[in-house]
Amino acid sequence: MAVHPFTWPWSGIEKEGDEYAIDKSGNKYHLHEAAIRNYSGWKVLYLDNHRIAVEKMSGSIFRTAGYVVIGFILTMVVSVFMLYKKASEGISERQELEKRLRDISITDELTELYNRRGFFRPALHQYHIAHRDKIPMRLYYMDIDNLKYINDRYGHQEGDVAISDTARILKETFRKSDILARLGGDEFSALIKSTEEIDISTRIQKKIDTYNRGEDKPFTLSISVGELSYDHEKPMDFDDFVSMADALMYEKKKEKKRN
Repeated sequence: MAVHPFTWPWSGIEKEGDEYAIDKSGNKYHLHEAAIRNYSGWKVLYLDNHRIAVEKMSGSIFRTAGYVVIGFILTMVVSVFMLYKKASEGISERQELEKRLRDISITDELTELYNRRGFFRPALHQYHIAHRDKIPMRLYYMDIDNLKYINDRYGHQEGDVAISDTARILKETFRKSDILARLGGDEFSALIKSTEEIDISTRIQKKIDTYNRGEDKPFTLSISVGELSYDHEKPMDFDDFVSMADALMYEKKKEKKRN
C-alpha cells in the first residue's frame, strides 16, 4: 500500500521518498504503513523484510496498553483467588458433611453413645492392642431389666426415658477413654483397659439406687451386668469374648428373677 506523507518519527531509519527508507548500515527497505485500530494518530511502519520500527510506540500507547495488561492480570488474579476460595469452601463444606454423615452412621440417636457399628470398630482395634501388649482388659455387657414391661405399661416415651437415663448413668460411671455403646434396644456394652481393680458393677448399682430414690418416675430402673476379664493365656476371637460377656449378663438377669 502507498505511504501517505506524515512526520517521520523512527530513529535509525531515514525515509527516502514515499515508498523507501534506508537504515544506518545502508540497507534499503520498501515501506508499508498501517494505522493502529482504536488509537487515532498512531501508526506502525512495516519493512519488507518483516522488521518493524517501534520507536514511535514507546509513548502513551504503551502506557495505556500496560494499564490494560496490568488490569487484566489483576482481574485474573482476583478471579483465580475467588475460584480457589469458593472451591476451598466447597471442599470444607463437603468434608464437614461427610464427617456428619460418618458420625450419624456410628452414633445412637437417642443416647448419643456409639451404636453397634460404632462400638465394634474401635473396640476390636483396642482388643488387638491389648492382646498383643498383654494389657488387662474387661468387657461389660449390660441390659435394662423389664424394659418391655415399661414400654407396655407406661408407653414407649417412658421406655425412651429409661434408656436415655441408663445411658447417662453409664456415662457417669465409665471414663471417657472407655468404649461405651448402646448395642440396640435395652443392651449396652463397654470395653475398658485398666491395671486397677475397679468394681464397675457396684458403682452402677449405687447410681441406680440413687436414681430410683430421687427421680419421680412411674417405673423402677434396674440393670443386669455381665463382666468378663480377658485371659491372655486363653486367647479367643472378639466375637466370642462379647458372647461370653452377654451370657454372663443373662445369668445375672435370671438370678434376679429367682430372687
